[in-house]
Amino acid sequence: MELAKDFTLTLSGRLEKGTERFGLFWDYTSPTIFSEEHALWLQPAEDGCFRFYLKADSKEKMAKLYLYDACVCEMPYETSGGLYFLLKNGKVTLEHIKVQKN
Repeated sequence: MELAKDFTLTLSGRLEKGTERFGLFWDYTSPTIFSEEHALWLQPAEDGCFRFYLKADSKEKMAKLYLYDACVCEMPYETSGGLYFLLKNGKVTLEHIKVQKN
């Protein structure tokens, strides 16, 4: 996913029962190599539904993850690299995905 320097990613949907893990992966290396250090595993509600907002601010060098409007995680943010979806042993239905420049 190509992103602007400052962006908000809105992501909502539902995980199928039995899905092991779902999340986002920040990669700052080339070639892309998966690292748990840059993985952000997301926790949906008990019914499997989720609505996340990821707001990245290059001036603050910080990205904040919101679940249903409550900040659940802050992480360092670098403007290089890419953002990938992670899915382990399961299925996800994305109902809405939007990236907007801040």
